Amino acid sequence: MNTAVRYRPLAFGVTRAVLREGAPGTRYLQAEARLGPYAERMTDRLRHWAEAAPDRTFIARRERLPGGGTGDWIRLSYADAHRKARSIGNGGWFEYSLKVLPDTAQLLRFTYWGDEPDSGAVILIDGQPLLTQPLTKLKPGQFVDIDTPIPAAALKGKSKVTIRIQSLPDKKPARFFSSSIVKAEK
Repeated sequence: MNTAVRYRPLAFGVTRAVLREGAPGTRYLQAEARLGPYAERMTDRLRHWAEAAPDRTFIARRERLPGGGTGDWIRLSYADAHRKARSIGNGGWFEYSLKVLPDTAQLLRFTYWGDEPDSGAVILIDGQPLLTQPLTKLKPGQFVDIDTPIPAAALKGKSKVTIRIQSLPDKKPARFFSSSIVKAEK
């Protein structure tokens, strides 16, 4: 019996790089291969696949059953994901969970693109409004971090919270790039 494990070849990202010395204590590492064409926005690739293969699975997870087991696959197609992403504008929303430290003062940090025209969002934590964030040309050409204290009651006894970002009616949706929970400075 042959028990040798077989692997298929896999081309995986950068395999060769050039190290360049900079100022004292600074080094720059650059891939030898040039960066190929890429989409301007992540949603451009989502739109592409929503048109090219609308029913193909974009992401999937197993249903969690009450006893701890798993059930059927819950899938989201490229077309469904694109439709949901596009619905964020004009009162639409999306949400996700973030881990928190229970009973510890924390901030919700959002990173926005500073060229936002007349846009904004309502931010909710576990269904409770945290703030309405209007955005109008905060720092053109730069990313902007905005920290908002999270009320202690919103964190009490929790290890995670659900963040909902809802666009303001009749406004362009805010282009946010990341969010995180950070420990508040004392």
